[in-house]
Amino acid sequence: MIMGGDFNLIRKESEKSSDHYNHLLIAQFNDFIGNHLLREVTRVGSKYTWTNKQTAPVLVNLDRFFMTTWGLTRVESDHSPIILDSGVHRAPRPRYFFFENQWLLKPNFHAMVAEK
Repeated sequence: MIMGGDFNLIRKESEKSSDHYNHLLIAQFNDFIGNHLLREVTRVGSKYTWTNKQTAPVLVNLDRFFMTTWGLTRVESDHSPIILDSGVHRAPRPRYFFFENQWLLKPNFHAMVAEK
């Protein structure tokens, strides 16, 4: 089984760029992973997967994939585990449009908008 997504939790302090951590939630998340015999799939690319986009941004690794560890070892079987590799090392980043309030201060902004 493979599951992934935005878990909104970190596994260790190094996954967040600020000094605000909830050690109880970190422990509970890691216990959940261990209790369900999950293994985190290693990512490549950026260290962090989320930012709050502030002047002094907080960067956090919240998005991850897990797979079950059972079936990964060859125990009394002639089959080896299958490791999934999509072959893509960097996913294309979406291009977001952000409106800048400073554009409103340009003298001809309203005239340009009216023309379109």
